[in-house]
Amino acid sequence: MDVLNTDGGKVAGVVSKDGRVRAFKGIPFAAPPTGPLRWRAPSPARAWQGVLNADRFGPSPVQPMHHRDQIFFQAAQTIGAREAAYSEDCLTLNIWTPAGSEQARLPVMLWFYGGGNRSGAGSQGIFDGESLARKGVVLVTFNYRLGSLGFLAHPELSAESGTGNSGNQSLLDDIAALQWIKRNIAAFGGDPGCVTLFGESAGAGHVNCLMASPLAKGLFHRAIGQSSGRFRGAGGRMISLAQAEAAGVKFAQGQKAESLTALRLRPADELVRPAGFDFIVDGHVLTQDLQSAFEHGDQHDVPLLLGSNSDEGTPYSQTAKASEFIDQARIRYGSQVDDFIQLYPAGNDAEAHASGLASTRDSRFGWQIHQWSRLHRRSAKSPVFVYYFHRTPPFPPGAHFRELHPPERYGAFHSSEVIYAFNNLKLKDWPWEDADHRLSDAMAGYWTNFAKTGNPNGPGLTAWPGFEENASRVLHLGKDIAEGPAIHKPAMEFFDAVFSRQKTG
Repeated sequence: MDVLNTDGGKVAGVVSKDGRVRAFKGIPFAAPPTGPLRWRAPSPARAWQGVLNADRFGPSPVQPMHHRDQIFFQAAQTIGAREAAYSEDCLTLNIWTPAGSEQARLPVMLWFYGGGNRSGAGSQGIFDGESLARKGVVLVTFNYRLGSLGFLAHPELSAESGTGNSGNQSLLDDIAALQWIKRNIAAFGGDPGCVTLFGESAGAGHVNCLMASPLAKGLFHRAIGQSSGRFRGAGGRMISLAQAEAAGVKFAQGQKAESLTALRLRPADELVRPAGFDFIVDGHVLTQDLQSAFEHGDQHDVPLLLGSNSDEGTPYSQTAKASEFIDQARIRYGSQVDDFIQLYPAGNDAEAHASGLASTRDSRFGWQIHQWSRLHRRSAKSPVFVYYFHRTPPFPPGAHFRELHPPERYGAFHSSEVIYAFNNLKLKDWPWEDADHRLSDAMAGYWTNFAKTGNPNGPGLTAWPGFEENASRVLHLGKDIAEGPAIHKPAMEFFDAVFSRQKTG
């Protein structure tokens, strides 16, 4: 075992079979947010006596269920070891490092998992950090609170907070993890002055928010967002503190809790079932919505790498009939419905189904990346790099997720790029092709190069052009890797016009 010092006490990790990577799991970065600390900003972790045996993951955050829509995350439960326990005492992090000493000062990468802010954990098998650590970075995963436990706002909570607001406890968990890294990561051979945030889906939403949070200033130096953002538009709107507090009062009433004290006595698993809790413009963690922050140039000026997948609409679109598709489009787009149908035709049910998948991909995922990349490029000095992932993973025949989602439906679905970026294909004996391994090796190279220098390019890799709004060149990641034009430009222009009318709340 390897023993290192942190500001909470000594930790003992484990060494890989070849001795090249050390792993430290389940290290507390904040006190358990339980009892009177439920819904409070994270408090400092309690120091421990002796040596903490950091050889296993801590419990996952309390959550109602695994996110059934993310079929790759379903599959991921079979990959690698993962703790089955769920607990409010979940604020722990995990570190993989190739460094032999604290003098190494290697770049640090901090991963934010997806799951709609309702599910997920830093211990999911496909997030194993050993492969990326072998490429010369210190890889960190961690847990943040989910659902109502991570986002509840309430007038009583605001009154006791000391800052006059509440909600966004999950984002405060992120900041606490970053502060822990700043204080401690040098002991693991990491450079606290070279930290890259990277996340997928809701995790990318966290990265997006931290880019605009004044509380995160100086805590990170690069950012990667995969398949999501939190700009105005489908799936991205944010609410005000007043709206969030009103929703919190309604939530407490639904729980038949006469006070905050009574609500804190309820079992945690009774409180995470309702959906609808998300990021809040609270005046403290987030002082303005992300659209305004990036338009005004108030975000942190750091190099940015972004992208989305070709089949993000799978399985979010459930459109079955052409008539239903057209009726929904009329309700959603009003006077712009003819322009929408021209982009997404519905002459028959099969065409409507394909258009449902494409319009969901473009409105919920592609447009968020489009908006994030162009707004940051307009107002920041730092470079932006954009990718488009279109490789379908080879799920094995007969698996339950393949039966539910046949290959002609799922394609390069939402989250399918994650296992490639982590270079973890070897963790599951699926029928990977040489093209999959080449793609995964390249993506891991791009991601770690970006963490090291702010530029993903490097020896042996296809050149990745920097994003410029007028040129709109992106890197296409599939069976072949090649520079190419931005994808679905007419659709992006349509949603620009639609979403420009929306406001926070």
